[in-house]
Amino acid sequence: MTVYKYYSVLVLLFVSLSINAANDKEAIYNAFITGNMAEWKTIITDIESRKLTSVSDKLELINYYYGYIGYSLGIKNKKEAATYVDKMQAILDELTQSNPNTADVYAYKAALVGFKIGLSPYKAPFIGKSSGENAKKALAIDADNIQGNIEQANVLYYSPSAFGGDKAKAKEYYKKAVSLFENNPTLLKQNWLYLSLLTKIGQIQEEEKDFKSAKQTYDKILTIEPNYSFVKNELLPNLKKKM
Repeated sequence: MTVYKYYSVLVLLFVSLSINAANDKEAIYNAFITGNMAEWKTIITDIESRKLTSVSDKLELINYYYGYIGYSLGIKNKKEAATYVDKMQAILDELTQSNPNTADVYAYKAALVGFKIGLSPYKAPFIGKSSGENAKKALAIDADNIQGNIEQANVLYYSPSAFGGDKAKAKEYYKKAVSLFENNPTLLKQNWLYLSLLTKIGQIQEEEKDFKSAKQTYDKILTIEPNYSFVKNELLPNLKKKM
């Protein structure tokens, strides 16, 4: 009887953790499409209060740090970004030791270097190379790793050409990441990163004055998620003024 009780407790614990993860994903997605980053931070704080034991749960938290740091840097709140860079660093250091063959770990390490450069641009010549090295390591482990392809694209897109930057190649990696998402429908439901990736591609098209393609991308996004505020209320209306 004791064995069955123990098994039942494990099953209930697994179900509870699965429900928490699903609820977190939905809540983060809703925070993303509405632009409610205060809620995003609240969700992070709630997850941090739990004891995360699985690699997948830790990577999920890193994914949420990733989005929040990018947002914080975007609004020039470097103090907030630095706090979460440190948190992201701590978990990645742990995972590098415990799971050295996990592609996502190196993809996020590549992103982390980019965030550190965003905090202190003068560090770019000294640490920038490691961002590309980590992105390549992620893809060496798994060439179809979505985060790895995104980070390789970011490295190529934002690096000066003298240091290996190549916007044309970057766009190929962004497109591959989109294809990897779209070839796996289970990844598409309420996935903030997928919408963010499409948004990035649309913004690049707009920067290049390819307004027709940008509009097609924004229209695609709103077909997927009609309530995505940033595209619906800002990017698309502003684009239409240029056309």
